[in-house]
Amino acid sequence: MVREGRREVVVDTYAIIADLTSQASPKAYQVLDSIRLGDVRGIVHYLIVYELAYHWRRGRVPFISSSEFIDFIETYFTIVPFT
Repeated sequence: MVREGRREVVVDTYAIIADLTSQASPKAYQVLDSIRLGDVRGIVHYLIVYELAYHWRRGRVPFISSSEFIDFIETYFTIVPFT
């Protein structure tokens, strides 16, 4: 759970894939670690989830099952509609 008064960060597909494949920049690692710790709220659009699912099905990200993929998204990110 995100602590009160903390910032929110919109996260893109590349940042998540780079993190999962150990190719993210030091700054990206810092931000994504802050999301994992709950210091920052990670926000994604549902199309980002779709893109990640596509890359998972193509074997580009290391999830074992669809439930592991869904748990990852639901645990670390908030899905919001952008207009």
